[in-house]
Amino acid sequence: MKFTNTLLAVVSVVAVSFQSVNAFDWGTMCSDANFVGSCTTYQADPNECVSFTGSNAFWNDIVSSISVVGGAQCMFSVNAGCSGTTDTFQAGRHNTVPHNDQYSSFRCIFVA
Repeated sequence: MKFTNTLLAVVSVVAVSFQSVNAFDWGTMCSDANFVGSCTTYQADPNECVSFTGSNAFWNDIVSSISVVGGAQCMFSVNAGCSGTTDTFQAGRHNTVPHNDQYSSFRCIFVA
């Protein structure tokens, strides 16, 4: 039984490691307009909804500028779970955003 518990722990660690391997850098988001203040590269798998909770809680209701990499489109929502009012951002720099300091989640996809 001890071997089984150890094996399960190793499998769990390996599974967690693989979850972040496919995460894609979609762009940058900052706490102030014009890409000043605190900034970070936001990452997720394609079409994955990321809520600003837990380790991402700092970004809840604070995003004021967003950049999106070429070939992508990102949707930022005012509610967790990618719900509620959602603004869609095409590739490029967005020095200001329509719902300043209101976003609680995002989802990005590749576009042709």
